[in-house]
This record gives sequence, C-alpha cells and structure tokens, in this order.
Amino acid sequence: RYGALVDLAPDAIATVALDGSYTSLNPAFERLTGWKRADWVGRRFEDTLHPDDLGTVRSIFAHVLEGGNAPSFEARFRTASGAYLTGEVHAAAEQSGGVLTGVITVTRDVTERKDAERALREHEEQLRKSEEKFEKAFRLNPNVMLITRLADGAIVDVNDAWLSAMGYAREEAIGRSSLELIWRSAEERDAVVEPMRAHGRVIGVQAKTRTKSGLVRDSLVSAEIISLDGEPHVLVAAKDVTGEDRGTAALRESEESFRALIEELGVGAAGLDSGVAGGVGTRRAVGRLVRRRAELRG
Repeated sequence: RYGALVDLAPDAIATVALDGSYTSLNPAFERLTGWKRADWVGRRFEDTLHPDDLGTVRSIFAHVLEGGNAPSFEARFRTASGAYLTGEVHAAAEQSGGVLTGVITVTRDVTERKDAERALREHEEQLRKSEEKFEKAFRLNPNVMLITRLADGAIVDVNDAWLSAMGYAREEAIGRSSLELIWRSAEERDAVVEPMRAHGRVIGVQAKTRTKSGLVRDSLVSAEIISLDGEPHVLVAAKDVTGEDRGTAALRESEESFRALIEELGVGAAGLDSGVAGGVGTRRAVGRLVRRRAELRG
C-alpha cells in the first residue's frame, strides 16, 4: 500500500544509505530529472547536486544522521539535459528495527516558482530605478513641472522650478486648483485640456500663464494624461518663452525639447498603460507623490 503511494507521488522520493548512495528512487525522480532510476541506484546523491550546494546539503545530512530534525531546504539538482532544477527538500532519518540505515528525502520541483521570484525581484529593481529616475527628473528639472487631477485641475505636486517661477510656497499650491493659480480663464485652460483629452497628450501648446504676483507669462505647455489608481491625472511641463523669438523655427525647437523631456521621463500615454518596467515604475512614482500630498493635506 505504501509502495503504491510512493510510486504515485508527484514529488521525487529517495532513500539514501549511510555512505550517501541512493538505495531507491520513485518514478517521479525520472519525470523530474530525465534520468533512469536504474542508472542512479547505487550512485552517490552528491553527483546530482550543484557544486555550490554540496557543503550545505552535506551538513544537513550529517545533522539528520546524528538524530537532528532538519528544516526544509532548497538545493539544485542536475538533470539529464545538463540543466539544473531547484528542489525543495524534506529529509528525515530512516531506521530499520531501531537501527539507523540512512536518510529518506522528498523533493518537490520549485524551479518555476524560483524563476518567477527571481524575475519578480529583477522587475522590482527595474521599477525602483525607474521610480528614482522619474523623481529625480521631476524634482530637479529646470522646466516648470506639475501634476494635476484632470477632473477638477487640483494640483497634487509641483517641482522646485514651478515654485520659483510662479512665486508660491509648496503648501500654498498643493490641493488648490490650477485654474485658480495658473490660468487666466477656464477657456484658456480648456484650450490645452480639450485637445489633450482627445489625443492623450499635447506638446508645445502656446498659452498664457499667471504668476502669484499677477504677472502674465508666455508659455509653451506640454501635458500627458496618466491614470493613477484608476483616476485620470495630468503631468504638465511648461517653458517660459516670454520675449523669445516666436518664429516657426523657435517653436519647433521648443516642441522637440519638450518631446525629448517627456520621453526621458518615460511617461508616454502608451508606456503608462503597458506592463513595461519604465511605464509602471513611473506610474508608481507619480502615484506615490499623489498619495504623499494627500496624506499631508489629510
């Protein structure tokens, strides 16, 4: 009865003699490794292990043979193809008539899980770097930058260049409407917002903006719609061009610089809705800024 259970088990079950040689292997061993059981009975289990795991496994086996309880552990096993699978191993002493005869092991293939965990760690590292890149580019960018809520224009974050150009302290701006602080009228705001609603972005739109002192400046505005926690927000970059050459060549140069800026930040509309690390990392970075400001206001 127990033999049938061993044969039907999805995990590799093995018995190992005191000298480290396999004495029995169940069918799952063949399925997981590709090796024939008959070729390995009588051979040392160490020959299947990754060289870097030998020391750890030897210590655990010695501990078990001394009567100790071994926690589950992971080890890499060489397969017939030459690749290694990662196994989660449970080991216990085997006795016959009260006499220690060896060790019995149950090994579950966790290769896919470990690969997924490693891929997740790598992805998280890419996200972290993307977040750092965005925050640095946002905070230190010499161009005026801000994030607003699309529905009502509420400002959720601004960079230092915005504070310097507009004359506000950060606490004066966060939570207030961009229409109240920046635009001269709802119509002028709509001239930027409506094309952005239709196309997801605008680049190099000429607009009039107002500082805290009431000074009106000529600006080139670029903006992207981004989704944060399911709610549309707007990432805005603006350049003061008051008094500059307003010819076609100058405008084209400004538009190209803004396009490069948006791409550098990794906040293209397609990127934010995709699963790529840059887009997701940017969304997380912006989302963190939004939540931080909400907490401060709360």
